[in-house]
Amino acid sequence: MNTSIMSHGVAYIRPIFIFIIVFLIVQAFRAPHNTTLNVIVYILLAGLASLLVMRLIYLKTMRLVINENGVYLFSGIFPWTKGMTGTLWRDVAEAVYYTGFISWAFNSYRICVRHRFTKTSELVIPSVKDGNRP
Repeated sequence: MNTSIMSHGVAYIRPIFIFIIVFLIVQAFRAPHNTTLNVIVYILLAGLASLLVMRLIYLKTMRLVINENGVYLFSGIFPWTKGMTGTLWRDVAEAVYYTGFISWAFNSYRICVRHRFTKTSELVIPSVKDGNRP
């Protein structure tokens, strides 16, 4: 038994929505005759766009693997950031999913797998399709 679960498309809505809001706020600081300020605004917008792309790619790389040994989360974009974190079945304290209207409407739940001994080893996976099923 080896199950692999990836994030649902709903996970992309929040970063895009935040980008649009920040984009509009930064655009408000543009001045028609101040080229120095406009250059700074365009640099900020390019940085924000690159952060959005990185976040979307990172969400795409997140993969939850459930097998006979335990629960593992694989993620990372660059070779030096790719990695795996996980918990053996004997060390799992509980696995919970968080509900809400958006989660219910899109059938996409945030899952948290808690470690029995340490709180730092929690696996939190946003927007897992059918995350409410055992």
